[in-house]
Amino acid sequence: AGDGEADEYGMRLNPVLTRRTEADIVSVWSGVIPTQGGQASITIDIPAFAGALRVMAVAWKDEAFGSAEKSITVADPVVLDIGAPRAMSPGDSLVVPVIVTNTTKKSGSITTNLKVDGPVRIVGSSSRSVTVDPSRDVVVDYTIVATGALGVASLEAEAKGLGEVQRRTTSVPVRPISPLTESSEWGSVTAGKTNVVNIGNGFFPGTSRATLVVTSFPAPNVLKSLDNLLGYPYGCVEQTISKAFPQIYLADLSKVWNERLGRSADPVKNVREAVRKVESMQSYNGGVSYWPGGTDVSWWGTAYAVHFLSEAQKAGYDVDKKVQQKMLDYLERRAKSRETEGMRVPSGDGYTVRPVAAREVFYSLFVLASMGRQDVPTMNYYRSSPDVLSQDSRYVLACTYLMLGDRATYDKLVPKSFTSENYRPFDGGSFASPRRDLAFALLAMVHAAPNDPKTAELAKRLSDAMRGGDVWSTQENAFAVLALGKLANKQIKAGVTCTVTENGKKIATLEGAAASVAVSPGRSYSVSANGGTVYWYWSAEGIPTSPRNTTEDVVLKVRRQWLTRDGKPLTSGTVRQNDIIIVKVTVMSTDRVPVRNVVISDVLPGGCELENPRLGAMDNTKFASDGAIATYYDYRDDRMNFFVNADTKEVVYYYTIRAVNRGKFAYGPIGADAMYDAAIHSYSGGGALTIN
Repeated sequence: AGDGEADEYGMRLNPVLTRRTEADIVSVWSGVIPTQGGQASITIDIPAFAGALRVMAVAWKDEAFGSAEKSITVADPVVLDIGAPRAMSPGDSLVVPVIVTNTTKKSGSITTNLKVDGPVRIVGSSSRSVTVDPSRDVVVDYTIVATGALGVASLEAEAKGLGEVQRRTTSVPVRPISPLTESSEWGSVTAGKTNVVNIGNGFFPGTSRATLVVTSFPAPNVLKSLDNLLGYPYGCVEQTISKAFPQIYLADLSKVWNERLGRSADPVKNVREAVRKVESMQSYNGGVSYWPGGTDVSWWGTAYAVHFLSEAQKAGYDVDKKVQQKMLDYLERRAKSRETEGMRVPSGDGYTVRPVAAREVFYSLFVLASMGRQDVPTMNYYRSSPDVLSQDSRYVLACTYLMLGDRATYDKLVPKSFTSENYRPFDGGSFASPRRDLAFALLAMVHAAPNDPKTAELAKRLSDAMRGGDVWSTQENAFAVLALGKLANKQIKAGVTCTVTENGKKIATLEGAAASVAVSPGRSYSVSANGGTVYWYWSAEGIPTSPRNTTEDVVLKVRRQWLTRDGKPLTSGTVRQNDIIIVKVTVMSTDRVPVRNVVISDVLPGGCELENPRLGAMDNTKFASDGAIATYYDYRDDRMNFFVNADTKEVVYYYTIRAVNRGKFAYGPIGADAMYDAAIHSYSGGGALTIN
């Protein structure tokens, strides 16, 4: 996978990476070796290794051939190993077993030592002597504690005895139990003035980063939304396009922002890779599947894909015309279907469903017309029934007529002003929401009627809406960036300059569209504007020093319970080494409607590991017969991520973990987040687990 693909998943993975051991792979190909008297020999340099090697040989003479293999045991007189966990968290206490094996035929006294480096310290003695009998092993226990810092802990064990000195090294990541969080702020400086900008803090040292962006474009929050899109961790068709589409219009700004993020700072490469990926997701019927390799075709995703590919093609990117035409064929068939969707409008304590024409119809008609394949009969059908159209669909249909040169129908259909409709945002289908409606309406207007006063009015409303502090979904972010970004190409001012200083020292200068500079959380910077108004925006992210320890349910409710192998609740917080723990996770929507596309993340205690489900740990567990199967499971060294749909009734999922290492380990809350609306989430649980 490319840099972009790695970034998509990185935010939900362990941020502290390490190589667990220094052992090298033993693999040798000798080539052809001549024989003498029917024998051949080779010399192999074997690294620090204990175990069995399989030696295989193939021999031939004239037309005869044969083969043989043999297992060779490799072991020093004294073999040393360290039993280390997959991960630790600050404050964890770990019993480190150092295993000493005597492979000789005589007893001997062996002295062991343990040295540590990094964010851990040894509690008690770091050296012990033991007597080891022939062909036996002895476990020598040491105790270490993770300090308050994050990073890679290095453990080195040494054994001296029986004429031998052996050393063994391993590494353990000390990672946070809290996820990355972001804070941000924006504002403006008028010409001739200076503003002091204070960057937020509250993160673990070494885990935070921050950037200050200054721009002459009057919507710096577009950059915030672009950052959210570029950093979003999932690779479905909607996320793939949302990541790349804005970079067609915002090449300069996205390059500035990409460099801050440490990703490939090449919008051309990003767009090109997205084109290839989207084309590869086409299904047999011409539509685009929701997930790579999936079978569920997304109508909205297909319209989104055609729109993206057509704009990429206009910008000079290579697009497979056959793939594009098959997508258009699919949209043409679906647009004639006259399908509807239900808008859930608040009513009393619940919702009433208002049926409207599916938004996919009008997106399909829009992109079909932009590609010269307009479906005027279907357009005329909906023109005669405007009451079944949502607010954004009226704008899109009106702009489709205007693209075809029908100004009279445009004037008749386009609303005099945008009236936001109050309804529950969709978590699937067309992914509609009141804010996405506004952004989609503006995008259509910028495309078809950029000089219409209504376009300027919509742009101001959208920019003002984005200055709020709440969280926008990826579809809301994407269409806002697309609309304002396309408009930005017409509106970025020239001649405006700006300087950024820290303690009187100049650290950045704005002489073009935008400039960014890496800054430090917790510090203050001065922004001075000349020649016009300058807009600034800062964003800081990192691991918070105070982990979330309260339950928070917003539309979603997720709970985690640990069970014994016979289904009884594990209430003591104490288990024995090698015990199996059944993890029961329940999730539901606390609203009256389901929430689709939910990701659940569970960071395991440091002394535990996920059990491979193929090993049958859940066999004969009749109490788990109510367990559902998630849409997708992502098994990791130190955590479980899985993707589900949250129903209005509680749905149960099970998986198993094993208590591997002795000690006392902290664990954080389990989290559930709606992929398309970060404001919808649930976090609960957290505490400590003791493994004896």
